[in-house]
Amino acid sequence: MHFSFGYSLVETLALMFCICTVVMIGLLSLSLAMKTRARLVYDIDLLTDEFYAVDFMKHEYEVKAAASPSVSVTLNSLSFNANYDKKSGTISYLVMFKDGLYKIVRFGLSGEGNNYLIETKKEIHFSQEGKVFSVTIGDTIYDLGISE
Repeated sequence: MHFSFGYSLVETLALMFCICTVVMIGLLSLSLAMKTRARLVYDIDLLTDEFYAVDFMKHEYEVKAAASPSVSVTLNSLSFNANYDKKSGTISYLVMFKDGLYKIVRFGLSGEGNNYLIETKKEIHFSQEGKVFSVTIGDTIYDLGISE
């Protein structure tokens, strides 16, 4: 039995199967590409959060550090004396672990409030090597631009 254009039923079904297979492979590829893109965007967002937190700490130290900043560092905290806008005191960054997330919490001068700088699943800790202070987020070490 021949259909239009001289194709038989078997040939028509085979052609439809090939077209459907190509379409399904295309849709699967598109789906995988979208998932990969979403993962890459998520990873870039997390890295941007890390850069923001480190840049914030650097900038705050440059702007608000007292004449004799007296920096103190432990594995889970970094503190320095600050003097800004007629207020003086201590600014501290504390590492907290809660609900499976590491968080850097900023405790500022009176009236400035406290806030989270970053939340991540990567381990965070502060360190001092010689006279240079740094923060480690996951496997990456960021120099804070703070030295004694």
